[in-house]
Amino acid sequence: MLADYKRLDEEVMPDVAKDYEIDLFRDIWARRKIWWFNISPFISNSAFSMYNVMKGQLGDTTSLSYGITLSVNLFVKKKGSARFRYWKGGVEFKRVNNLDELQKSEFREAPVGKDANGTEELKNSSPVSAYKGALVHGFGWAVFGEGYWAWAKTSFVPGIYVKPQFSHSDTWLNTSRLSLDLGLLWNVKNSGDEDSKNLLSIVPYVSWSNFLTDYKDATKAERNTLSDLFSINIKFGIPINIGK
Repeated sequence: MLADYKRLDEEVMPDVAKDYEIDLFRDIWARRKIWWFNISPFISNSAFSMYNVMKGQLGDTTSLSYGITLSVNLFVKKKGSARFRYWKGGVEFKRVNNLDELQKSEFREAPVGKDANGTEELKNSSPVSAYKGALVHGFGWAVFGEGYWAWAKTSFVPGIYVKPQFSHSDTWLNTSRLSLDLGLLWNVKNSGDEDSKNLLSIVPYVSWSNFLTDYKDATKAERNTLSDLFSINIKFGIPINIGK
């Protein structure tokens, strides 16, 4: 008799309650959260032209940069949805230079020659962009945070990108810098299916290189304004995908 009652109960009970429980706890059981720690060494070499004031000559030079980044990462994504959050925070130690504080100008190299009559001097000048000043290398460190947040159910609606950073180096004229990147996030999918993987992330953003006091030269007679330190940029990246 008891077995018959249980069987009858299973047959007549609708699935409404089960569906309600699934919807009620969907954010819990359908959410994926991943923590991980990164150690990322890096090295780069840049080439540019420098103007030697003492010799009055232009010359090509290079600057080697290397260091290591330590970061903690958190990625949270809801199943079957374009919504996700990615947070990153860490520290960076690297070899730096003061190149972005040097003045950049156009110089003209003018080889002198004679015309066909041998009387008039001819000058064939070509502009060359070069930095002027003393290039200095040293070591610096930075503490940063970085976040990508897509809250809409469709990838058509952009998310938010933000990256504050505090940097310090005795090599720089402005030894401490507080910078901020702020922009939008678009993820490009390979089809119209909301469960399809993201192929590319497009992030247009604005940037302020320093919110602290920022002097123009070593005399510290003039300061840069926020508009002087403002720029517009765009970056592309391969997004994180953890499946459906």
